[in-house]
Amino acid sequence: AFLARELKFLQVMDDAVRYDWNALKLRSPALPRIAPKLNLGDAFRVHVVHVTRHAKQVERLATQV
Repeated sequence: AFLARELKFLQVMDDAVRYDWNALKLRSPALPRIAPKLNLGDAFRVHVVHVTRHAKQVERLATQV
């Protein structure tokens, strides 16, 4: 299920290549409404860092089992 969501995320990002990623702004659902909006490029970077962090957590746990 995780991989399927990530593949869908990549497809959406590929579909968004025609837009100006600096002009498109969105809010993070994890931050308060008063937090500044992120542009699409920064949101993509946050997502990659977040998923990478969780992947490393899974790797660490797998070595302990």
